[in-house]
Amino acid sequence: MHIESAHITEFGRLKDLELDFSGGLNVIEGANESGKSTLAEFIKFIFYGLQSRKKGDIPSERERHAAWQSGVCAGHAVVNDENGSYRIERSCVRNGDSWSEKLTVVDLTNNTPVDIRDPGMHFFGMPESVFLRASYVRQTEGTEIDGEETARAIENMLYSADEDTNAKKALKKLDSARVRLKYKVGRGGEIYKYSLELEQKEDELEKARRASEEIAELESALEKSKEAERLNTERLGEVRRETAARSAKAALERYNKSEEQKKLAKEYLEKSEKLSEHVVRGGFSPDEEYIEELRRSRGELEYNRKELEREYHDDIGEIEHNDVFERISLDGGDVMIRRDAERAENSKRSFTNLSIITLIAGLIFGVIAYFMTGRDPGRKTVLLAVGGAIAALLVLFVILAVIKGVGVKRLYRKYSAQSSEDLDFLLNSYALNKNREELREAKRSQFQKEMDHASDREEHLLVKANLLLARWAMESDGTYLSTVDKLDEAVVTYEKIKETQQKLSNDRENALRVAEAYSPGKEFDPVSAQIAAGSSIPALEGDSDAELETKEKYAARAGEMLSQKISSLEKEIAVMSSSGRDPAMIESECDEIRGKIASLEKKYDAYVLAYDVLSEASSSLRKRISPALSRRAGEMMKKFTDGKYTSIGVSDALGLSFTCEDGGATTTHDVSSLSRGTQDAAYLALRMSLLEILGKNGSVPMIFDETFASLDDERLKNVLRALYAQTEQGSQIFLLTCRKREAEAAEECGEYRHIVL
Repeated sequence: MHIESAHITEFGRLKDLELDFSGGLNVIEGANESGKSTLAEFIKFIFYGLQSRKKGDIPSERERHAAWQSGVCAGHAVVNDENGSYRIERSCVRNGDSWSEKLTVVDLTNNTPVDIRDPGMHFFGMPESVFLRASYVRQTEGTEIDGEETARAIENMLYSADEDTNAKKALKKLDSARVRLKYKVGRGGEIYKYSLELEQKEDELEKARRASEEIAELESALEKSKEAERLNTERLGEVRRETAARSAKAALERYNKSEEQKKLAKEYLEKSEKLSEHVVRGGFSPDEEYIEELRRSRGELEYNRKELEREYHDDIGEIEHNDVFERISLDGGDVMIRRDAERAENSKRSFTNLSIITLIAGLIFGVIAYFMTGRDPGRKTVLLAVGGAIAALLVLFVILAVIKGVGVKRLYRKYSAQSSEDLDFLLNSYALNKNREELREAKRSQFQKEMDHASDREEHLLVKANLLLARWAMESDGTYLSTVDKLDEAVVTYEKIKETQQKLSNDRENALRVAEAYSPGKEFDPVSAQIAAGSSIPALEGDSDAELETKEKYAARAGEMLSQKISSLEKEIAVMSSSGRDPAMIESECDEIRGKIASLEKKYDAYVLAYDVLSEASSSLRKRISPALSRRAGEMMKKFTDGKYTSIGVSDALGLSFTCEDGGATTTHDVSSLSRGTQDAAYLALRMSLLEILGKNGSVPMIFDETFASLDDERLKNVLRALYAQTEQGSQIFLLTCRKREAEAAEECGEYRHIVL
């Protein structure tokens, strides 16, 4: 499986960005803040979405990656696997304080949506938490792994392909299934239920065999029902007398409750009036307008202090200071040096041109002399003299041209330049930095004036604030912190008093409402109610009102039911006398229930056996994982370090160690004793080994965000060779970096995709 392309509609700082990827190694290069980490987060977003949970004051993933203007995270990616090509479309949009997320996966072979609700699990075969720990190496995390938590997730996945379903949960499910069949104490579960049913059927069988005896019992029940009817009439009269007594007693209690609440409301009013006296200090009683002045004064002080204490931000930047700029300044500045360089170049050019002209003239003269010397021997001496003069001039001009050229190069080397273009760039930089220094000095002067003004304003605000405090008999030592504390104390004191008064007022209103609700009315006579309440029946005093009401309804209904029961019993006796149920049929039903019980007993024994076997397997699972990880991680570490480290130990909690020989003895050390670069290589080997074990068909892409900064050039090449070998086996790798060396190292490995943001 590999990611073919990605289109970012809006995600963080990235917008309308289309990228095509190689199925193997992808080196994504970009300057700092160019969006490399944002691109890596977008890939994670496509497959797993964004978390909505916050960690303390840290914003959630949705808040960090939503576009600032629109509050949208959206885009799609095209992925290929052995089943075909798919387009994964995902968006997350802010709607006020809530978010709406949408996921669509389209099969590109027929352009129809498919039901894939978790693309990460579907295409990678692992949940987000394991993907982040094994495949995605963030810039801020390094290559290390949360060992214990990752080890638990691995154990869970190997048991059930679910990081949240572990052996403990499986054992719990087995135990729950066993308990559903039969409780340990034997009284509960399906087996127990069928046992009860069997007992009922056996009882029914016995009753069928004793039909004549049951008829006699029904006749006895008929007589008892008639007696019960008589007793029920007496009980109904008692219940109604008790109901009347309790009604009177309840009315009396409501009256007392109402009087009690009226008294409590009066006490709340008195407390509130007394509390108002404590607000007055020095004859002054503050109000909301005064408190608002205190708040406003504190806000002014705090705002001014922030202005006073803010750090000076020099956005001009530090002027680069070096010996070359200092030499330029000592030699008269960029204008003087530019003039000297131009003169030297012109002089060199002039002597070079004279040398060329003299050479051409000598060649012409030589040709003429060749033809003239044969006719007139007397001219030979003159021609030789002229030729010698031309040759001497040529040598002189060449020497002067060389001397001037050496002078020009010496001038360039003096200012660390290789050519006239280098010198021109250096002089331009010198002039630019000289202007920036003047601008920064001007800004420093302006900032100092603003600081002085802020200090003066703070003194004025402190005097104003202390005058406000003095009105309410409060004072500070005049400093900023003391004044702010006193302002806070005054506001808090006032608010607490008002809050308490408001609570007392609310409590008083509640008490008056309760008193009104419990008032029995103007016609209520407490004396008559007291007499009626005394007529209670001792036998029913322990019953609640609900129980008493139930008894009254039951007794009223019981008379009707008893009459109906007598008629029913007479009919039942007649029916049972004439016919009865076949005992053989009941016996067959008993055999069927016994068969169900036997089947459930076998299933119960199987659950117990599975529980015992799974308990034993759970304790040794991690021990079986560690050797495989150690072997594969050691093979990769050997490639990363050119054979220096050939073996790595992996503990149950994914802790790493290595062995070495010291004085003939072999010792084991924790990986933390290695250099940072070697540690990164070791944890990278562990991550890649984990992916081979956990990934779906070994096809999980690896994302490295500035991961190899601590590796030297040679070890970086070794790591990239190993990664390239993984791509030849079907793995896709994304390497995000702000340097060019990763791309240069990747060129030695083979084909790769180089993307520059």
